[in-house]
Amino acid sequence: VGTAGIYPPFPYHNKEGKLTGYDVEVARELAKELGVKIKFHETSWDIMLTGLKSGRFDMVANQVSLTTKKRQATFDKSLPYSYSGTIMLVRKDESRIK
Repeated sequence: VGTAGIYPPFPYHNKEGKLTGYDVEVARELAKELGVKIKFHETSWDIMLTGLKSGRFDMVANQVSLTTKKRQATFDKSLPYSYSGTIMLVRKDESRIK
């Protein structure tokens, strides 16, 4: 499983240095359900999909989506396992930022 390991709370290292986080735990549960062993390969985001395409790993667990037609034609996807309505916040009385 390809992951970056640097995006808490998704894939990251805890205080003991163990790889953990939401994506990591979902991948571990999936492996348990499938009855397969899991091994994580940490890599940088910019080469993660290349690693998947080349067969370096069988799956990516790193808050990824298929945002381009090329990605959609190259990779298969699971059903969504998280939903993010990511936003930025300001105080209600902040008038400088609209």
